[in-house]
Amino acid sequence: MSIYLLMLIFKAIFCNFIKILFMKIFLIFLSFLFFSPNLIGQEGFQYYSKKDKVTIPFQFINNLIFIPLKVNGVDLTFLLDTGVEESILFSLEDKEELKFNNVEKIKLRGLGNSDFIEGLKSSGNLVVFKDDIVDQKHDIYIILDEEFNFSGSVGIPVNGIIGYQFFKNFKVEINYLSQKIYIHNPSKEIKKKK
Repeated sequence: MSIYLLMLIFKAIFCNFIKILFMKIFLIFLSFLFFSPNLIGQEGFQYYSKKDKVTIPFQFINNLIFIPLKVNGVDLTFLLDTGVEESILFSLEDKEELKFNNVEKIKLRGLGNSDFIEGLKSSGNLVVFKDDIVDQKHDIYIILDEEFNFSGSVGIPVNGIIGYQFFKNFKVEINYLSQKIYIHNPSKEIKKKK
């Protein structure tokens, strides 16, 4: 075999190796681009404050926590309940200006009895806490039955319930004495008290 033929074989092998290497790097880059949660964006509430923590005041009535929030730009009061996964809206007294996105009729079950209750599911709603904690695509389940309202028993207007979705992306501290919830920046370490 001549040296020229060996060089051609080596060049062909080397070019194939480079092509395969380039294709692997390209596929890794594409998979990172399309499947990386940081680039796509996490679901649920996101932390937009530059502070180490966001403070949300709450009302503490009958051992229940009520927090202010905005749904699609309208101020509402929600009961905070970690046992509820989805957000439920059941009272819209004096809130005619509230508009919902992507509404569909549904039947709800599991609200204290075995019967179905007519409701609505609205997706793609903007839910904001103090302009710092935001969910731009929040699902809300709306109960149409006006009897499902406990504002009278707690003494303040209560529009709904928010739960697990609010907590799942954050380190949360609740101070019952000062009636404040602290949402810690998930990208920073929490400083331990001495």
